[in-house]
Amino acid sequence: MKISVIGAGLMGGAIARKLFEHKNDVIAYNRTKDKLEPLKSIGIKIAETPAEAVENSEVVILMLADANAINSVMINENVLQKVKGKLVIQMGTILPEESKSFQKIFTENMAEYFEAPVLGSIPQILNENLIVLVGSSKDQFEKHKHIFSAFSKEIYHIGEIGQAAAIKLAFNNLIASLIPAFSLSFGIVKKSGVNPEIFMEILRKSALYAPTFDSKLPMILSEDFSKANFPAKHMLKDGRLIEKFASQLNLNTKVINALNTVIEEAVNSGYADQDYSAVYKAIVK
Repeated sequence: MKISVIGAGLMGGAIARKLFEHKNDVIAYNRTKDKLEPLKSIGIKIAETPAEAVENSEVVILMLADANAINSVMINENVLQKVKGKLVIQMGTILPEESKSFQKIFTENMAEYFEAPVLGSIPQILNENLIVLVGSSKDQFEKHKHIFSAFSKEIYHIGEIGQAAAIKLAFNNLIASLIPAFSLSFGIVKKSGVNPEIFMEILRKSALYAPTFDSKLPMILSEDFSKANFPAKHMLKDGRLIEKFASQLNLNTKVINALNTVIEEAVNSGYADQDYSAVYKAIVK
């Protein structure tokens, strides 16, 4: 199958690699060109423009940073005149209303569209156990779910377009919440002179435990957050989307607002491109 990946950064690049390994004809585009070199080195075709990527594919996967990036890259005459008859799959984290807006634009230009945001990061892609959350018609889901088999065994039909975007924000709220809470607890332990190993041993045996605590613990212990699976700047972007969507639903946003304030402090302290667990440094000083 001819598949283009538009937005071949950390996540998109890993997805492109797995699609290629599974014998798909892959072409990649990224606005930051140097991020394409690892893909080019293994034989993946590189597009100079988004229009070239779309023209040379049957399926177009969008893994761009946000709706503004999608608008900038995709919503222009050069690209839209190439999308007729193509399948566009939006896999980034955006608002439900934004996804519905893109559905309207692409279908008006004779393309098929659905959303498929994901839960997980680069290790899950490479291990082929990324969780894919699909917002589409049932027919679309059954027809196209095989596309994700290159990097996922857990593919869920959430509902119609907009509902997968909504549940993705719900999950990302937990991502935004867990590490700041863990950081404060770990800071209390550390600054009180309690052995962190005892804290972790008890935590692992309790109902309070989440696996992400151990996955981020080496970064927190070393205070080296440079190997980013999910950069802090993207966590802040998603946090703001969560806050906006929760407000639209008339939910209390004080907690996510506070979390965004702390994450923003980490971003502004030089950790924007480092792993979001660098929020630890904004909490434990």
